[in-house]
Formats: sequence, structure tokens, C-alpha cells
Amino acid sequence: MSLRLYFKPSSFRGALHTLWVGIGLSNALLLNILNRQYHLALSRADSAEQEKSLLHNRLIHDSMTGLYTRAYGLEQLESLLQDQTAPLSLLFVDLDDLKYWNDSHSHATGDQVISGVAQIIHENLTDQGLAVRYAGDEFFAVLPHTELAAALGTAQHIQAALEARPIHPARPVTVSIGVAQSQPREAAEQMIYRADQATYDSKRRGKNQIMVAQG
Repeated sequence: MSLRLYFKPSSFRGALHTLWVGIGLSNALLLNILNRQYHLALSRADSAEQEKSLLHNRLIHDSMTGLYTRAYGLEQLESLLQDQTAPLSLLFVDLDDLKYWNDSHSHATGDQVISGVAQIIHENLTDQGLAVRYAGDEFFAVLPHTELAAALGTAQHIQAALEARPIHPARPVTVSIGVAQSQPREAAEQMIYRADQATYDSKRRGKNQIMVAQG
């Protein structure tokens, strides 16, 4: 006895069509899944890059004042000095009488005064300038493409801004500023030291003054 299978042409064509449609749907579903996975991977990569950028931003900025940190400022100054092709000047800014603010008012008031001075320094620099919190109540500002005369003008603007906008009602906030222009083959710490010494001279002469660094 033999077994014979009979297919109607119409039903065979229908089955074949169903098979191809099934394959097409499977491919479309696979492509959709792969597309979603691809965009998910891109989104995760973007998030990781954003987190990395935020972390780097926190590392190079002082948490209290928002200025650049000492380490980052020194690194940038050293780089500018090594690749120097134009005049470069530096301001070393020291808040006068921080002890008065801390002792006569509070350390919170002292922090408020420090932050206020930091903001004024930042506002009086050009887009190329770099404002750095050096330590406690000391700051320095890097002024690329700036001759000594222009740097002295920036220092005067900082002092004038402090007079025009009182940070605390108790009494005026003042700063002593040392100004230095870079010398050939000078290291970052050497330049800062010269500007700091000029600031010290300003303190000895009664504070709230601007002095030019020797060298």
C-alpha cells in the first residue's frame, strides 16, 4: 500500500507566502532589537562621558569659591610658560585682615568674604584669564597675552570693584596685590614667588596696595 500526498496549488502558495512573511517579521524584529540595543549603548556611553566630565570639573575647581584649584592653576601656568610666545603676567592677590573677619564675626563670615573676593577677581579677568585659589585667602590670576602695564590695570580694576561693591556691611574688604611679568625660562613656582613677595611688600606698606615684583 502506498501513501500519496496531494497539495492543492493554492494552499501551497499560501503556505509559502506565510513562511516568507514569518521570515520577514523575524528579521524586522531582530533589526528592531539590535537598533534599540545600539541606541541604549550610545546613551550609556554619553552618560559615562558626562559623568567623567562632571568629575573632572569637580577636581579642577575649588568647591567653596568656584575658582580653579592650585594644582590645576600651577599646571596651566607651567604649560603657558613653556610654550610662551607672547607676554604673560600674573597677579598674586592676598585678602587683607582675614583674622579680623574670622575673630570679630565668624569663620562663616570669613568664608563669605573669601568667596566674594574670588568672584570679583573672576569677573575682572578676560576670557583667557585664569583665576585660581592658591591657599586659604590667597589667589593668583594668570593673564596670557598681557603686558605689565595692562596687568596693573587689571589689579586696579579688582580693587576698584571691591570698593564699589561692599562684600560685608561691617567694613570695606581690601586686598594686597603683587604683579609680575614672566621672565625667560622661568618656572611657575618662581613666578608666583616673585608676585607673592610683591604682595608681602604691599602688606608692609599698609595693605590695600599694588606692588610690582622684582626680577
